[in-house]
Amino acid sequence: MPILDSNRLLHSEQVANFMFSNTHFPNNKEELYTLGLLHDIGYLFSNSDHNIIGGNFLREQQYKYWKEVYYHGIPYPSYSSRILVELN
Repeated sequence: MPILDSNRLLHSEQVANFMFSNTHFPNNKEELYTLGLLHDIGYLFSNSDHNIIGGNFLREQQYKYWKEVYYHGIPYPSYSSRILVELN
């Protein structure tokens, strides 16, 4: 059964802290902290294609950065954003 274990949760917290402290985005630190926490949410549903599953889940919730979650970890994604570059 897919799950966010303690290692994955720690990783998400570390990504959130990195995104919050990123000096490239001084105006939306709280949003980027949340993105860091949510970027691996797809692991709640599946151990494979977690980014796509998580991105689709967040899109259904009308989450602003669903594309960053959907395309994270894909080398040469068809979607690009400054935030995705930092998340990858």
